[in-house]
Amino acid sequence: MIWALVITLLVTILGGDSPFMVPKLDNYVKTHVVDDSRKDEIIILLKDAKKKRKEVTKVNKKLLKELTKLSLSRETKQADFDQLLKKILEAQTESQKANISVTRKAQESITPEEWAAIEADIAKSLKKSDKKRTKQAAKVEKRFLKWENIISKHIADEQKSKQAVESIDKFKTVYLRNYKIIQDELVNNKSIMYQYKASESELISLQKEFVNLIKEVYQTSVSAHFELVELSTPEEWKKIK
Repeated sequence: MIWALVITLLVTILGGDSPFMVPKLDNYVKTHVVDDSRKDEIIILLKDAKKKRKEVTKVNKKLLKELTKLSLSRETKQADFDQLLKKILEAQTESQKANISVTRKAQESITPEEWAAIEADIAKSLKKSDKKRTKQAAKVEKRFLKWENIISKHIADEQKSKQAVESIDKFKTVYLRNYKIIQDELVNNKSIMYQYKASESELISLQKEFVNLIKEVYQTSVSAHFELVELSTPEEWKKIK
């Protein structure tokens, strides 16, 4: 269950509407950029970026499969998790910096008036996304509750069962807090991510914040993994992992 919950959060960042890349920007450009030569220039840029993101998606899928494998095993070592975390953060940092560069280049060919019209469409789109993300957050919390019930049911030793649930509670607190911070930023049309010609330093600062939030969740999940291994028997582990 740990790996499934962590992957839910990672997919939010690594897949879908990638941070620092305006969702549906190509459609908005076609609608609101009035000069055909500038429009074509931006579309070519965005198409190339989309191809590169598909390559990144393939890499991310491999990393998530590796995380699943490590999390399901009682034999995984701390060094294994550390090595994977390094790969995940490196891939994420590279991808997000690339998205920042593409957005900034696109905005160089977009006038303030055109971007204002694009921002209005962004706000409408994010409002719809917010409803979906709110439902997703509720589902995640239910998964935690279900998991705690499974642990209570299958770890026979009462004291160890209690400790295991407490460990998951710590993980849940960090997870839900960081999940909300990230989600709130992704659906906030006033976010620096969607502003016209935002400074690179501000964007990089937010990008680093995202990386640190993911890192904290990952490390907390690893701690919970090892605590559950210690508190359960091999047979109990099969039922609670």
